[in-house]
Amino acid sequence: HVESLVRQRGVDSVRVTILNVAETPDILSGYPEAEMELTWQRHVEEKQSWMRREASRYLDGIIDRYKRSAIIADKEVVIGRPSESIINFATDDPDAVIAIASHGQAGSKRWSYGTTTDRVLHAVQNPVFLVRTEGTTS
Repeated sequence: HVESLVRQRGVDSVRVTILNVAETPDILSGYPEAEMELTWQRHVEEKQSWMRREASRYLDGIIDRYKRSAIIADKEVVIGRPSESIINFATDDPDAVIAIASHGQAGSKRWSYGTTTDRVLHAVQNPVFLVRTEGTTS
């Protein structure tokens, strides 16, 4: 969808930042630390490191695809709450256009978009391009 927007604008090139937000990993608090091979902190660090690597690998595939178009892409991987991370990113760059692919996982409560998208739509001043992902229902 981003490629299509760039083609419609007819520009020579455009710079985009692809943001991937991985949620903070859940850690089961009922498991006794004495029986774990790693401390809680080390477990969280390793999980976050793995999440960053996987997200980065995914974004590298998108960036490779963009190399055949007029899009110059950077990537950013963040661990945190998706809505807060996107809002912070938009606040830091008020000229950014935000494209969100929504899964619509909140169902009919948020009509065709999910809670994260709803929070972003109501919190940012930036233009938001909302794309419904394949296979969503609502």
